[in-house]
Amino acid sequence: MTSGPGGGFTDIARDAVADVWDRLPDHPFVRGMADGTLPAPVYQYYVGQNLLYLPQYARAIACAVTKSRSDDELRRYSAALVNIVDVEIPQNERLLARVRDLSGDHVSREVVMAPGTRNYTSYLLAVAGTADVVAIGAAILPCAWSYGEIARRHIGGAVAHPVYREWFEFFASDQYAELEAGMRGRMDADVAGLDPAQRDRLVGIFGDATRLEWEFWEMAIAHGREESGEGAGQV
Repeated sequence: MTSGPGGGFTDIARDAVADVWDRLPDHPFVRGMADGTLPAPVYQYYVGQNLLYLPQYARAIACAVTKSRSDDELRRYSAALVNIVDVEIPQNERLLARVRDLSGDHVSREVVMAPGTRNYTSYLLAVAGTADVVAIGAAILPCAWSYGEIARRHIGGAVAHPVYREWFEFFASDQYAELEAGMRGRMDADVAGLDPAQRDRLVGIFGDATRLEWEFWEMAIAHGREESGEGAGQV
């Protein structure tokens, strides 16, 4: 895999949205997980929203399965779909149960999809329903790739928190890094033969999804301020 501004598509797409991408690992939500100071209600809200987001993310991947152009592509997207349904969703369910056990259930009403979650999932499903499999790959990549980069940035200094540490360990694992690298390599190969206009369109999709990633983190912090105030309890 090549790197740098003159490298493959994924490097070029990331550099095009560097003003957002480079700030993701330093988002207050992420830093709060790493040092253990993130209020439990804020984290619980995030995981609850993520459990509403992930099934729609999986459905976008399912569209890529149906639009696959080869048996190999079919197998790859099928494996990605299984990872979300059988690994990431259960992992989020465990984290939600754990934070509730440790700090109490801070969501007294039924969890509903927040506007930020709806915006992100609607965008993914719109791309998945109207575009080809390569565009779907560009839309789903920022979520998978950014989580790996965030986790690797902080895993060395993340405190031994009974809930948050698992998040970093999961996304900083060698197994996850292999999945992430595979997604990037496939995108670079898929885009290599496209003309400049097609590449620019895919860079735009990647950028839109990256900005929606930032807004997802922002949504959880904003909810915490509104619902819990600055004195929200910590785990």
